[in-house]
Amino acid sequence: MLSRLYQSPYAEIMGSTFCGELEAALRSYREALTLAEASHYSPMEVVPWQHGVEKELSLVALELTLLRCYDRAVANSRGSFLDFQSEVNNFVALSQAGVSDPQGLAQLVESLTSVVEAKRGSKSLARIADWSWLGPAIELNRKKSSVRFLGINEQLETTERYWQPFWIADLTYSHSEGAVFKSGATKHGLLLLDATSTRQVLASVVVGGSPSPVTSVMVCPSSKA
Repeated sequence: MLSRLYQSPYAEIMGSTFCGELEAALRSYREALTLAEASHYSPMEVVPWQHGVEKELSLVALELTLLRCYDRAVANSRGSFLDFQSEVNNFVALSQAGVSDPQGLAQLVESLTSVVEAKRGSKSLARIADWSWLGPAIELNRKKSSVRFLGINEQLETTERYWQPFWIADLTYSHSEGAVFKSGATKHGLLLLDATSTRQVLASVVVGGSPSPVTSVMVCPSSKA
């Protein structure tokens, strides 16, 4: 199947014509893993084989994602499958994206394809329409005089709402807790990167389960998150 895929003239194909075979291969690999788990062979015999099958499974799943995303990306236009893969590889290299496994690359390709569809107007990106946080955030950040009758309290004149595109990533980090006896705790949140910045990038962190406001910093595009 792969030889037919990569030897197609100009590699201008319909990815959907190959997806059925890859889906059948995924089912076979998953069935094989199920049989291995139910077998009575020793782990010394089964585990290395399982690792090999899992690697094959992830590579086939990646190829399936690439083909599906290729069809979506070149819809109503022309472009070869080889060129599509080359553009993805170039993006990974230039962006210094931390892609370390097939699953990570598949997620990246899905995200990039969604951006291409949104730019073309064939798909809407997810957006947050809840503005209930805006009033409390403004009040919390409004400058106030620390001494009554002295100083000036900052007054709000107008507010304007606009949609700001962000790249979103899951964030896991350690945090020190405890007033006397310190201990490390694992925290989860979201990392928001301004998708419109070209020089300095506005990075915002939303801590999971916390009502506190977003923490923002300015970072250089060459920095790695």
